[in-house]
Amino acid sequence: MKCYQIQKQKISISLVSVVTFFLVAWLIWSEAQYFLNPGYKFRFTTDGDLESKLSINVDLTVAMPCDRE
Repeated sequence: MKCYQIQKQKISISLVSVVTFFLVAWLIWSEAQYFLNPGYKFRFTTDGDLESKLSINVDLTVAMPCDRE
């Protein structure tokens, strides 16, 4: 009876190991494929309009005690 339980544990551990191996191998393969063949191609260009002005708005909050009490 004890020998049967040990064999059953070995089979279940082996099955988990094989499934984990294939899962990790698939993840590595899919990440390598994504790295080697990305779906997006990014293109960057500079702004050719040198005459335009960029407006920047800045809101400041200063935490100071008031002089008037």
